[in-house]
Order: sequence, then C-alpha cells, then structure tokens
Amino acid sequence: MGGTSQTVNRLLAKLHQARFYRDDASARRTYTPKLTLYISNRCNLKCVHCYASGGEPLPSELTTEELLDLIDQYSYIAKAGEVTISGGEPTLHQDLDRILRAVIERGHRSVLFTNGTTNGGGMGWISLGRIVNVVQLSIDAFDQPTNDQIRGRGTFMKILKTYETLYQTPTQIRLSVCAMPQNIDSLRTGLLPFLNQYDPQKKIGLILSPTVVAGRNDAGIYAFDYPELQKAIGDSLDEIWQSGWRFPNTFQRNDHQPRCGIGSSILIMPDGGYRACTFAPISGNVRKQSLADWYSATQKQLELFNVDNIEMCKDCDLRHVCLGGCVVKMGHRVRCTSSGPCTPANRSFYYEKLVRESMVLFREN
Repeated sequence: MGGTSQTVNRLLAKLHQARFYRDDASARRTYTPKLTLYISNRCNLKCVHCYASGGEPLPSELTTEELLDLIDQYSYIAKAGEVTISGGEPTLHQDLDRILRAVIERGHRSVLFTNGTTNGGGMGWISLGRIVNVVQLSIDAFDQPTNDQIRGRGTFMKILKTYETLYQTPTQIRLSVCAMPQNIDSLRTGLLPFLNQYDPQKKIGLILSPTVVAGRNDAGIYAFDYPELQKAIGDSLDEIWQSGWRFPNTFQRNDHQPRCGIGSSILIMPDGGYRACTFAPISGNVRKQSLADWYSATQKQLELFNVDNIEMCKDCDLRHVCLGGCVVKMGHRVRCTSSGPCTPANRSFYYEKLVRESMVLFREN
C-alpha cells in the first residue's frame, strides 16, 4: 500500500510540474494546418476494412497539374507545413516523383502513406526513403496468416521486405496498425516480439488506431472503439513503452486544444472534394472554391464545437483530454465521449488513461 501511495504522489507531482490544470494563455496554441492529398483511389489491394474502398480510380480524379496547384495554394497559408501523400496506393501514381518534389521544394515536411506491397513506383523504395521525411507503412497483424487474411495473400512478406529496405534509409518509418477484433490476439502477443526483432535501434514510430466504420467496413464488422482497444491491449502497450519505444502520443500536457482533431488538417479527395478530417463529410470541391476560402469558412464553423464554450463540457476538468469526443460521430454533442454518454464510467476511463500514460511518460529511471 505504501508503494502505491508513493507512486501516486510522484504522479501528482509530475502532473503539477507539467502544469496540466493551469489555465493561462500560453496553453492555447495555434497549429499550422496539415494537408493530405489523396492523389488517386487506385490501389493494388482490397483490404477488408478500407474506409476509402480503394481499388479503382474515381471518375474525374484531379490531374497532376491540379495537385501541384493545390500544393502552391497550401504554401500561401502554411509556410513550413506538412503534406501527406496518400491514396489508394500513391506509389502507383505516374507523377508521384513530381508531386513529392513540389512538396519538398516549397519547404514542407513530406509524409507518404503506403501499403508497402509495390516496388515503390518509378522511384523505388531506396530513393523514396532518401527524400521523404516520413514513410507510413500499413500493416494489420504481426503474423503472416492474420495480416494476409485482412490485407490480402502475400502482403505480409512484401511489407516486411519494404520495411527492411526503408530501415536502411534516412526516412522516419511509422507503422500504422488498425486494431479490430480479428487481429487483437496478434497485436497482444506479436507486436513486442516484432519490434524486438525488426527495430534494434528503436527508431520507428507506431500508430495504433481503431478501424473506421466506412467504406468496405461500413457494416462495422472490423470495428473496435478506443476504450475497447485500450482494455484489450493496454497491458501490451505498457510493456512496449516501458521497453524503450516511443511514448504514447496522446498524453496531454497543459495543451488546451479546443476540440478533437477536426479542422487541424485539410484533406482533399482524389476527385477534389474537401474534408475537415477523415470522418467528416465532403464539404466543397477544389474546382469550385479555393483552398484558403474553404479553410477559413470551415474554421469559423468549427468554433461551435469548442469545448470551452459547450454547455455540457465547459466546466469539466477532462475536456482537454477527451476533447468532447468525435465531432462527426457526436453531431450536436448529444454525447461527450467516443464510447457513449458522458457517464461516471466514461470519466473514469479517461482518468485511468491519463494516469496510465503518465506513469509511462514519467517512469523512474
């Protein structure tokens, strides 16, 4: 009991040091919006949970010149931003080289989302690894049978080969894993052994997220909500972080974000549709409205969802942790968290999440 008390005292001291509850203007940061370009819906895979239903190109996809013009438009509102190139599978695009070089020449950080199962397109993986800041590889299990059941036969070995090639280049590798009931055992038992074997330098990043109920997963067969995910593999994640890999990126310092991440990125679909986040509906098109005009109008609309102003959120000491939940899923704030109504059980979940991640972040050396 005494040890537990000491641990709690250390935790509270660290939280106080992080000024988590301090209310001052310095905590209200402004963020440069990020740009995500889905340069085509064309994909060589048909993953069972793909929210974009990638496969065939969409009618009237943006031309390369239109994509380059969008990078120019973005550069007027973000002098040193971040541009993510996604798809479909972007390495299948014939002008990926031109698009990436335009991003780099305009001083932006470059990110490439890929399934890792191609030859890297016209550039090849080694060249991509030398010029792209971050390559995010999608993998959905850490054993071949489970991954291949989700992403397609033979994908596990192809992804692994691409990973090993990129590991020798300067790029930052991120593994993107969609958690679902079908792969939870593989994540629980296979993730740490995989990292031990394939990341000896402990330099890669890891993004572990629930699947999106959209596209080929519209029925939610492969869905896992975040609290369910945390409950299922929380102990495994703790072991990973405590073994020296990157800390959870969800730990909240005194960083007063006004809402969930909606609006912090500008997403442009292959046919030019604007989205404020992956979950948001199409709300305009680049062929009818400039990027700057759309972004300005969207930011004004999103002020309606500021947790400091919403009646049911504004006095809650967890509002800058849960951020009121997903704006799109919640609609007009009928609920306050992603898992359901704002109940004591949900509040307890976020308190425990905060404590758990804090214990990792502030662990004793």
